[in-house]
Amino acid sequence: MHWLYLHGFLSSAKSAKAQSLAHWLAANHSDVKFGAPTLPFNPLTVVGIIEALVADAADTSQPVTGLIGSSLGGFYARLISARTGLPAVLINPALRPDLLFENYLGEQTNPYTGETYDLQTADLRVLRDMVVQNDPSPRRLFLLIQMNDETLDSAQTVVDLRESPAWIQSGGSHRFDDFERTFPAIRAFLSSGTC
Repeated sequence: MHWLYLHGFLSSAKSAKAQSLAHWLAANHSDVKFGAPTLPFNPLTVVGIIEALVADAADTSQPVTGLIGSSLGGFYARLISARTGLPAVLINPALRPDLLFENYLGEQTNPYTGETYDLQTADLRVLRDMVVQNDPSPRRLFLLIQMNDETLDSAQTVVDLRESPAWIQSGGSHRFDDFERTFPAIRAFLSSGTC
């Protein structure tokens, strides 16, 4: 198995979720190859990077077999899943970042990398054009969501992904509290071969 973890907005491969999942896999499931690229801001560049990683791995003995995305990374994981058929785990996903980021226009700085980016309305249009309108195989998506997400509308996300299997918790936060509890479920979903 080979999984790609896609981090969220203003995050990186060094995020707590990415690191804790990488450590758990290394200690308990060394058969899983785990990649967590640090992604830039530009949406078209991000999609190009992810698609290249998937395509490059397809020519090896360890093709990508699953995606895991948190927040904005969940948006990209859903998009790439729709395009490639790969199963994807979506953690408190930002299904409509074009609407969410209306409040973030202007210069943004990634605290992990120091990268700055001037988020413009053109970026929002690009993100809007990337929104998946109808998942071709909703059972290929596994939703992990906590209902007290202070950033996103969790109830709407549950409705939008109602045809997908889900781990829904009351309470919690956007960062997904006690994320480690979901690791066995993530592994079971991505290794089931039935998504």
